[in-house]
Amino acid sequence: MTKPVDPEILLLKVKTFYNLQEQNIAMKKTQQSLELEVKGRRESQVTLKSQIDHFHLMLESLPQIAFTLNENGIVDFVNVKWYEYSDSEKHFPETHPDDFNITEELERCRKKKEPSKWKSGSKTGKPGITATICSGLHPYMRKTVLKTG
Repeated sequence: MTKPVDPEILLLKVKTFYNLQEQNIAMKKTQQSLELEVKGRRESQVTLKSQIDHFHLMLESLPQIAFTLNENGIVDFVNVKWYEYSDSEKHFPETHPDDFNITEELERCRKKKEPSKWKSGSKTGKPGITATICSGLHPYMRKTVLKTG
């Protein structure tokens, strides 16, 4: 003997099962998409780290003081030349009288909320991160400006 089947209930059960199956397929596609995105981001992080390391190696090879700032305007890298003019990476070296004071210029940019738009060390006013050169360097090197792209 068989039970009587209500066709409306059967259709609802089939529709529910079909909807669940569709949702399951959509979730699997979303999961695959997210896994690809995570993989891409990991690869990008590795590439970025490699580029930063390469950049720091280039800064180390410069015959001038070079440093980088994080997004908060805090020094997060200095090259070896820095320590010839400063005892610590937390203290900016003394600058040449013709150049902007690094600390004052950084504070001015912080107030304007433009930490990456420093004036050049030679007071020309062009935007870019500068390496303001210290007073102990040869005069032709005092006006050297490092710009970021």
